[in-house]
Amino acid sequence: MVQILLNAGDAESQIHFRRYLGGQSLFVGNLNLDLDKARELAKWEDALNELVNLGLIKDRGYKGELFDLTKEGWKAFDQLKAQLEESK
Repeated sequence: MVQILLNAGDAESQIHFRRYLGGQSLFVGNLNLDLDKARELAKWEDALNELVNLGLIKDRGYKGELFDLTKEGWKAFDQLKAQLEESK
C-alpha cells in the first residue's frame, strides 16, 4: 500500500490496474508491474482494495482499473513523505 501511495503522490499520477488476456499489470508513477503470478496478483489487488476501503483512493474507471488519490490519500502521502524525510 505504501509503495502505491508514494508512487502515485510523487508522480501525481493515476493508478492503473489493467486486466487483459495474458494477465494483469499495475502502473503507478515509476512502478510498473506485470502480475503474472497468482501470489503477486493477490498481494497487489489486496493492497488496492484496502486503499479503497480506507478511503485513500477512489475508483475513477471501469471495473476497478483506474484510481485517483482522494483528499485523505493525499494527506496520507504527505505524512509518509514527512516520515521518510525524518528517518534520513
